[in-house]
Amino acid sequence: MKKTLVTILIVLLLVAALGVAGFLGFTWYRDNHVFVDGDAYEITTQSLDLTGEDISVAYYEELQAKLPDCQIKWRVPFQGNKYPNDTESLTVSELTLEDVEFLARYFPDLKTLDATACDQYDVLAVADATLTDCEITYFVNLGHPGQRATAGATYVLLGFPEPLVGERYDFDILMTNLVYLPDLKTLKLEKVVYSLEQVQSLREAYPNVEILATVEVFGQEYDMEVTELDLSGMTGEDTTAVVEQLKKLPNLTRVNLTPE
Repeated sequence: MKKTLVTILIVLLLVAALGVAGFLGFTWYRDNHVFVDGDAYEITTQSLDLTGEDISVAYYEELQAKLPDCQIKWRVPFQGNKYPNDTESLTVSELTLEDVEFLARYFPDLKTLDATACDQYDVLAVADATLTDCEITYFVNLGHPGQRATAGATYVLLGFPEPLVGERYDFDILMTNLVYLPDLKTLKLEKVVYSLEQVQSLREAYPNVEILATVEVFGQEYDMEVTELDLSGMTGEDTTAVVEQLKKLPNLTRVNLTPE
C-alpha cells in the first residue's frame, strides 16, 4: 500500500514538473517572439525576407510595428501587381494622390517613375514635390497632335504643318497645360495657325515665358513682329488668304505690292 502511494506521488510530481516546464517554456517562447496572424518571429530578428510570402499591407504594418528595428523585404501590392519594396523603377499608366503617398511610404528606394502614359498633371506635380529622390518622366499634352512636351522642358517648338488631315489643334489645351511646364523659358510657334489675339493671350497668361511666333504669308515664313513685307508677286487669287495672315502681324507698317 505504501509502495503504491509513493508511486502515485512520484507520478504526480512528474506531471507537475512537466506542467511547470511546459508553462515556463511557453512563457519564454511568448516573451521572445512576436505574433502576426498566427506566425511567430523572434523579437531579436534584424532582417526578414518575406518576398516569397503573400502578405498584405496590414500584415506588414503590424509586423513592422512589432519589430521596429527589423529590415523587412516583402512584395508590395500596387495597382494590381506586386513589387519588391526595394524596387528602384516603376511604370504607371495612371496616378492618384493616394498612389503618391503609397509610393513614398512603401517604395523608399524608388529612383525612376515612368508616367509617360499619365495625364493627371496636378497629381504628377504633387508626385514631383513628394518623391524628391525619384526622377518622374511624363509628357504634357499641348493640344498639338503627335507632339507632347517633357515635363522639365525649357524650350518647346510647336510647328503647324498644313494640312493636318483628320486632326486639329486645340488652343484651350495649350493655354491650360503650359502651367505644367514650370521650367519652360521659351515657346516657339512655327507657322502659327492661331490668331494674333490668341498668341497675345498666351503671352499675358505666361509673362515669364518668351513666346515667339512665325507666320506664313504667300509661301514665305516671317517673324510675327515683322514690320515690312514684299508681296510683289501676289495675284488677286491669293488676296483672301494673305489678308487673313496679315492680321497676325501687329507691327506691320509697309507692304510692297508693286510687281517687279
